[in-house]
Amino acid sequence: MAEGMTNRKDMIDEALLRSGRLEVQIEISLPDEHGRVQILNMHTSKMKENGKLGEDVDILKLAQKTENFSDAELAALVRPSALPL
Repeated sequence: MAEGMTNRKDMIDEALLRSGRLEVQIEISLPDEHGRVQILNMHTSKMKENGKLGEDVDILKLAQKTENFSDAELAALVRPSALPL
């Protein structure tokens, strides 16, 4: 059994994708607005618990402004905010 992941399927040699090789393909799309809200809430939950997240932070507005962001990009967006000063 083999598993592979890429964000550039167009760059994979077609010989690898034929029957008997990597024939089952599952696409995991970028999160929609609701998904981004959930992801941002997850990545900021400890900051909220510790009082480190500003009252003026609007997660919904942030989710609306981050269309086409991946989970990793959303995490990187809030990570600097969690660092101690």
